[in-house]
Amino acid sequence: MSVRIKNTFLFILGVILAFNLMLINYLGDFNEGSIDSEGGIKIILKIISISLICSFFNVNKYVIKSNYLFICFFLIGGFLVCLRFPYFESRDNMFLNTFIALPILFGIGPSTYEDFKKFDILLLWLFCFWIFLDSFFYLSGSSLWYNKAFIGGIGNPSSYGFLLIYIFEISSLEIKNKRFRFFIRLLIFTSILLSQALMPILVFILIQFIKLNKKIIFLTLIILFFISSQIDLLIDFLPDEHWKFKLVSLIDFLKTSDISNASLSISTRIEFFEGVKLLNSDILTFLFGNVNNTYYNSGDSQYVTYITSFGVPLFLLFILFLIKLYVKAKSSSLKYFGLSLVLIFFTNRILDYWPIAIIIFIYINRVNYEHRNNKQFFSQTS
Repeated sequence: MSVRIKNTFLFILGVILAFNLMLINYLGDFNEGSIDSEGGIKIILKIISISLICSFFNVNKYVIKSNYLFICFFLIGGFLVCLRFPYFESRDNMFLNTFIALPILFGIGPSTYEDFKKFDILLLWLFCFWIFLDSFFYLSGSSLWYNKAFIGGIGNPSSYGFLLIYIFEISSLEIKNKRFRFFIRLLIFTSILLSQALMPILVFILIQFIKLNKKIIFLTLIILFFISSQIDLLIDFLPDEHWKFKLVSLIDFLKTSDISNASLSISTRIEFFEGVKLLNSDILTFLFGNVNNTYYNSGDSQYVTYITSFGVPLFLLFILFLIKLYVKAKSSSLKYFGLSLVLIFFTNRILDYWPIAIIIFIYINRVNYEHRNNKQFFSQTS
């Protein structure tokens, strides 16, 4: 076996392991996002998967230079967590998922056209596996979530919905046959809906809306205005009580700011957002975070999690990197995924969920690669 074939095999094995690792949840005592057997075996497998993905890549100095703001953010944030760890507690240690994937941000991972293409094609094949897997568990009544949400090999509906947005975008780049591409994208769209994750669905719809030409956008806005005036009536026709409760909770909050009768998904997010106000309690909290006296103040928003955990100055470093990334992404082949990333951070700490950091870090390297070469290396065919 040649070195090239061996390295490719290890890379494929690492991606398959990383993006299906959460299937272990089917073997444990899983309860709506938490599992009793969360212990060391998953950490070990995550490290193994990243090691396999990065095993035949050398450090790319250009990638480090491009990502220095993000790297500084994580190094300083990690240092703050280590300082607080002996003295405070945290709701969970899921932030470790981001740090395990950090070698990719340092350029030890996919960083060329061939690497990205290989990764994309592999994800498309994995999606074909996941659609059969989710359909089986849905029809057999063996789903991990009470609402039978599609979760692929990722384990979490919101994370899977976000990943599917990425796969939807790359499908237009990698699948040349129009009929087959339409069929696959229809399956991806259906899976996003069946993930029942509200924010990924809304982000996906917004992205497709933005892609329309101006005349269609204008007509769509008129239709949406009419629909919004009849929203209460339309909600009554929704067949799924889970969806109905979520949408009613969101609309009631927007109208009255009342969360007393809201769904848990909506109410916990609103309450977590209130933690930002605690940054004004004293100068040290403003500068270094540590809201709620936790070494990592995790909750359902990446923005709120980072600003309350690490303070305003370090959070501004994070925002500065995002702005620079978004500006670069506007001229890249996956510019709409960049928008989805910025939006999903409002309601999900998506980086903390395995293996989303892998996707995001590879996407960042991809944007930098295309920007460096001053052209798109992936022709859009949608």
